[in-house]
Amino acid sequence: MTSSTPDLTLNYWNGRGLMEVPRLLLAISGKFPGADYTDGRNSAPPAGLEANLGRMPVLATQEGSVGQSVAINYYVAATNDLLGSTPLEAARILSVQAHVTEMMDCFRKIVPYGATPTEEDLSKWFDTGATDSSGPADGSRRPERFAQWWVGRIEASLDDAGYAVGSALSLADVVLYNCFAEVLLESERGEGFADWRAEPMCSLARTSKLLEAAPKLSGAIEKVKNHEGTKKWLGMRGVQGF
Repeated sequence: MTSSTPDLTLNYWNGRGLMEVPRLLLAISGKFPGADYTDGRNSAPPAGLEANLGRMPVLATQEGSVGQSVAINYYVAATNDLLGSTPLEAARILSVQAHVTEMMDCFRKIVPYGATPTEEDLSKWFDTGATDSSGPADGSRRPERFAQWWVGRIEASLDDAGYAVGSALSLADVVLYNCFAEVLLESERGEGFADWRAEPMCSLARTSKLLEAAPKLSGAIEKVKNHEGTKKWLGMRGVQGF
């Protein structure tokens, strides 16, 4: 199902965070702030946030509003032909999103959001832990599921056609790009913005090295990175608060 979205409003803070995936989905669909949707960037919570328990992010349309990033991502993907071509593909796309969410929950146990990462933190996340990437997962090493385990397992779950799921770009590819390749350029950073805050998992170099062993994951990311909509969006989004 496709839909025009001139009445769409994305309410969030002035940064990337939980609203960057919907913005990128819209850009890939050829839709940008202004004529196509309202990119509401707020310095204080606006009215009308009941759909997310008084918090942001909230997506608002003439039909109603929805909160929670997983639901917002679903809505934007489903209304812009970015949720696969069958119910099974849609389910698998949502599964990839859930895998990434789980992985980042594990990462944040080592590097809490907003905390300056130490070299010890990053070495633990990127260089140690379980590495079994096929067959039943080794439950005895559950507490040691760090970057290598997650990347290996996600890589094994992806399709071979150059996209994460199926034969076309989808929410799954965008989520992978957002997690593993989203970088804030110097021109997009406010004063005093630390490098580690602008890079995936606090280190672009370490993340890129990790992806060398994941050609399917890397291929899906490149599809998003090289899309004209992505390039246009990155060229216009401006300074971000985070």
